[in-house]
Amino acid sequence: MFFKGYPPRTTIDMILQKQEEEAEIRSRQVANEKVQGWLETSEPLPLFLGSDRGGG
Repeated sequence: MFFKGYPPRTTIDMILQKQEEEAEIRSRQVANEKVQGWLETSEPLPLFLGSDRGGG
């Protein structure tokens, strides 16, 4: 099957894998931008660790 805009012999699995990888990269970029923003504004980071909730 031929997918417009993709090289010949490209499979749907290859396209889906590439989209998944790109989504993961974008997710990391957004997270990095949020952390950088928090660091620049000196706001406390919203960390939720089990031991920090007073559980001992």
